[in-house]
Amino acid sequence: MARNISKLVLAALIAGTATVAAAQPLRCGQRGNMVEFLGERFQERQHGYGLVGNRAIVELFLSPEGTWTILMTGPDRQTCIVATGDGWEDVPALAGHDVTWRAPG
Repeated sequence: MARNISKLVLAALIAGTATVAAAQPLRCGQRGNMVEFLGERFQERQHGYGLVGNRAIVELFLSPEGTWTILMTGPDRQTCIVATGDGWEDVPALAGHDVTWRAPG
């Protein structure tokens, strides 16, 4: 019985999350306009980026106040806001742990 209640609660949480996600469409546009908006409105600047195979570029923008935005630009050059939030904290690198990515060769 308790197991069935747990499953129902989990299903309700998942359904609620899906509804919230569906209600918030991705905001897309030209990359230059998006970067300008993030800088002017939130004082966010690019902090890093990475490649998603040959399909997209993902960028992280941060502000001094801790707000953050993740942008994704596809092969069609369309840029979309994937996620936003606040309270970003950098994790300091530990001595002896090289976290810098280097291209092969």
